[in-house]
Amino acid sequence: MDQKQKNILIVIVVIGLLFWFLVPILNLLNFALFRIGIPILWFACLFSIWTTRKDTGIKVLWTIVICFSYLLGPLFWFFWGKRNT
Repeated sequence: MDQKQKNILIVIVVIGLLFWFLVPILNLLNFALFRIGIPILWFACLFSIWTTRKDTGIKVLWTIVICFSYLLGPLFWFFWGKRNT
């Protein structure tokens, strides 16, 4: 085995070890994002909706959109609805 093949083998082993150790950490981040972060985003979004000076019908409509869409509703509100409605 020449030096180039040894270097490629070392890189493959290092990437494999990093992947082996990073998968549990990525699973914890996934858990934190979707189990903790999204409900916080929902409450912040609902608080933002109900503290604006918009019509109550618009507030109810946005609340329904938020409650029936998991992640897209809050993102639509913060990036589009907050400014345009």
